Formats: sequence, C-alpha cells, structure tokens
Amino acid sequence: MTTNHKYNTYEDGSKMAKAATAYFVETCAAVIAEKGKCSVCLSGGSTPKRMFKLLSSDDWKEKVEWSKLFIFWGDERSVLQDSPDSNSGEAMRLLFDQVPMPKENIFAIDGSLDPADAAEAYETTLETFFGDHEPVFDLCFLGMGDDGHTASLFPYTDILYEDEYWVKDVFVEKLDTTRISLTPELINQSARITFLIGGKNKADVLKEVLTGDFNPEKLPSQLIIRSGAEIRFFLDEGAAGELDLG
Repeated sequence: MTTNHKYNTYEDGSKMAKAATAYFVETCAAVIAEKGKCSVCLSGGSTPKRMFKLLSSDDWKEKVEWSKLFIFWGDERSVLQDSPDSNSGEAMRLLFDQVPMPKENIFAIDGSLDPADAAEAYETTLETFFGDHEPVFDLCFLGMGDDGHTASLFPYTDILYEDEYWVKDVFVEKLDTTRISLTPELINQSARITFLIGGKNKADVLKEVLTGDFNPEKLPSQLIIRSGAEIRFFLDEGAAGELDLG
C-alpha cells in the first residue's frame, strides 16, 4: 500500500469518531495558529454524524475557534437544506446551529437550484473566497461508499475525468438522481485529506481501492487515494478487516 498514507484503526465507530474529532480540533487549531483562519471541506453520509455530534457537545465545542473556521462541502444532493437528505442541512442541525459559528463563514451548496446552476454558483463561491489562487482547503474530510465512490464521484460517471471545472453536476444512474460534486482535481489540491470509513461492508472494496488494479472508473476513490497525496485514514475494525497494516 502507499507509504505516504497514515492509518488509524479503532475498535468501533464510536472510538473512531472520537479520534477523528480530536484530529479535527487539533488540526484546525494548528492551521489557525499559522494562518489566522482554517478552511474545511466536509462530507455527507452516516460516518461524520458522530463527529458532528461530538463537536457540538460541551466537552468539545469550547476547544474550537469557530469564528476562524470557513466551512465548505464536497458534494450535495438536489434537495432543500431542510430536507433530511441534505448534507449541509444535516451538518447545520447536528453541529453548526449548536455552536457560535458565524453563518457568513458557512458556504453550502444550494441544492434547491437546478444542479448545473448550483455547480456554477458554487464555483463562483470558491473563486470569491480563494481569490487569485487555486482553491486549497486546509482540511478535507471524505467518506467512501461500499461501491468505492467518494463525494458524489460515482462509478462510470462523466465527472471522474473533469479537468475544466472545480464543481459539476453529475447524473448518478443507479440512484436516478443528479447531484453536485467537487471534481477530483479540486479535492486533490487540499492540503490535508482525511477519509472516515466505517463498517465491515466497506472492507473488501477498501482493500481493492488500496491494493487492487488501478481502475478509477469502477472505484472512483482511487482518484484521490492513489493520487500520491498524503492521506490520513480513520477506520473501524470492520472497515480495516481485510487490510494488512502490519
């Protein structure tokens, strides 16, 4: 496996979430100490929920300089933010509505728009925030589905080799829906990439993503994980079950 990856494995999802929360807090503090602010790109899905709940708890929320965080998302569904299916809506309900986070520091993808218009608008948002240089998130959290997708980079979709835009709408045939996602090129520019992966249903595909043939059309996570970037993994024992981590 790639030597510039760091693997952290935990007994269960609860312990994994606690470790990931500590990493979030420590990393944001270090970046803020260096730069005065920290840009974070979040993912949806079930695994980050525990981290969001911990960050909003009394034990953790006082450890974060919320006013110096700037929050983005890796992908979004074509739904209103108050929908239970909205990635940003879920993060708002579980975390950002519970902490002193300036709302102007939160940059959600507008799932109420036509997906192509939402992608174009979010690209403009990134251009405005990052200014003259290419967008580089200080910290990017990702998950992985049991089909090897990450963000809304699904197998055999047109977005996988997009190199003109940072954000695109993508039709996911197996879900019969269109989503909005950051492109692999933009994700790979992140200063720190972190995968949170839990569940034994991910074990076989994670092993294939890491050690199998390079086939990113089938396993889009390989576009990130096999890009040569330094990546930190937070895994529970189920997800790590097929890996030889020495």
